[in-house]
Amino acid sequence: MIELSKFSACVIIFYFVALCEAQENCQKIDVCSCKFKNGSEVNLWPTDGGNNPRFPDIKGEKDRTFLWNPCTPFNYQKGCTNTMVCQKLLSNEFDAGSKDSKFSLENGNVVLTYGAQKGTDGHMRKSKIILKCDLKAPGNGTIDKITQSSEGATSVYTGTFISSYACPKGGKSSSRLSTGSILLIVFFPLLLLYIVAGILINYHGRGVRSMPEMLPNYSFWTDFPFLVKDGAVLSYGAVKSACFSTYGKFKKDGYAEI
Repeated sequence: MIELSKFSACVIIFYFVALCEAQENCQKIDVCSCKFKNGSEVNLWPTDGGNNPRFPDIKGEKDRTFLWNPCTPFNYQKGCTNTMVCQKLLSNEFDAGSKDSKFSLENGNVVLTYGAQKGTDGHMRKSKIILKCDLKAPGNGTIDKITQSSEGATSVYTGTFISSYACPKGGKSSSRLSTGSILLIVFFPLLLLYIVAGILINYHGRGVRSMPEMLPNYSFWTDFPFLVKDGAVLSYGAVKSACFSTYGKFKKDGYAEI
């Protein structure tokens, strides 16, 4: 049982390492381009409209329309100044995304998020553009509709940009598996082997005939949430004790100086 517990702990550690390795970020180069670890880049500069929005009539919700320029800030009418995304609502315009951009990955797609801006009405807005790779997309690409959600007091406008320019280009061959992918490929067969072997050992070697008791190291996995809780409480207590000890030492030294 102890050996199985050790193996279970190793499985957990291996799984988390695999997940961490599998998370690959696209590091920001500038406002509209980023670079992966393998050297490939997503670059929207070819789609940029200069001082004018490249995509000037994107549909939104509730009579809203949007103007978007991927890389260069632009001005529009009286309401939008030095913005990447401008929202139009009837006769009003509002800034909806600054050049303070960041990149992330969601479901395998690069997401370009423009920073929050305060509009002329005092409301904060920002925009997220999901970059969906399509090598057959015509021209600069298309963005059909922008939807609205909220993050606290900030409105978030999200659209999907389908374009060949959303595809990573250059760098090393993308056919090569990443370290995280290799770890995950190894992990799941090992996990299956662990479960099957454990069931067979419990069934034939220990005479267990019921589920879920036939699962390998069943008692360990049942107790695992409580072990995590105990570990967290113990760690918190140790940190708290160290903080109080350090605080008391400094306080004592302060009195000594007086």
